[in-house]
Formats: sequence, structure tokens, C-alpha cells
Amino acid sequence: MSEMQQPVHHEPIDISVLTSFAGSQGDEESDLVVELIDLYLTDSSRRLADMRQGLATSDKSSLARAAHALRGSSGTLGAWQVAESCEELERLAIDLAFADVALVLERLDRELTSVRQVFLTARHERTHT
Repeated sequence: MSEMQQPVHHEPIDISVLTSFAGSQGDEESDLVVELIDLYLTDSSRRLADMRQGLATSDKSSLARAAHALRGSSGTLGAWQVAESCEELERLAIDLAFADVALVLERLDRELTSVRQVFLTARHERTHT
């Protein structure tokens, strides 16, 4: 298995991973967790669009590159299901299994929707306390 393998989680993200970054900031600094959420929300949308474009043009390199990048950021922030789907997309792109890529992209889109909802809730809680 990969180095990204984590315990099975039924929640879209392991929020404790995200909030663990809060300890890395000083009192006078902006909220690092909010910044990470904002970056992830922007980046994940762009990466998903890049993967869809890669599928549409049968560009395995572009697809694998976008999946790899999203896998890394998702794993870093505790979005294990998204990271696992991205890892699967990387393998499928390399194998040129584009019919399977389409199915996994649909699943990834649903997973990202759930992750975004959790992140937006966490962001709201952090900015309105």
C-alpha cells in the first residue's frame, strides 16, 4: 500500500488533523486554519477542473499531475477519502483506464462536496467565535 494509508474514516475529513495546525501560529497572527481552508477550497476546485480537462482530452499526464497535487493537500489536511480517490485516479491515468477515471471522478466530486461543507462549517466556527 501507499505511504498515505490511514485508518478508515467514515467522516469526510479528520477535523483533528486540520485543527492541529492551530498550534503552529502565534497569538497575533491570522488564523492559519482559516487560511489553509481557503487555500484548499480554491485549489481543490482548480485541481478537479484540471482532472476533468485531462479526462476530456485523454491527457494522462495532466490528469495524474492534478490528482497527485490534490492527493497531497487532502492528505495533509485529513481528507483521507479524497486522498485515496486521487491516488486511485493517478494509477488509472497511468494505466490509461479512462472509463474508470470517469467513475472515480464522479465519486471524487461527491467526496469533495462533503469535504467542502465540513471545511466551510469549520471556517465559519473559527471566524465567528
